[in-house]
Amino acid sequence: MSLQYGPPEEYVKPERGPNTAKYLLNVNELDSLIARLFRVSRINPPGYLGGLNQEAFRFLTVENGEAGAWGLRQQ
Repeated sequence: MSLQYGPPEEYVKPERGPNTAKYLLNVNELDSLIARLFRVSRINPPGYLGGLNQEAFRFLTVENGEAGAWGLRQQ
């Protein structure tokens, strides 16, 4: 499994063998999905995420293009 930050790019799958499963998680696409789920479910992101400790909050807001739409700002 690989993680990718930033805009989706063409993913070059590493060769490890013919029967090896390969997975890519693009964090920015996941952030966009969560932002959409907040909108359609009418969840208030600051209310839902407001109880996070500083490290968790930093993790969610650094390099997260959706954080502004969530009403979250770097502490």
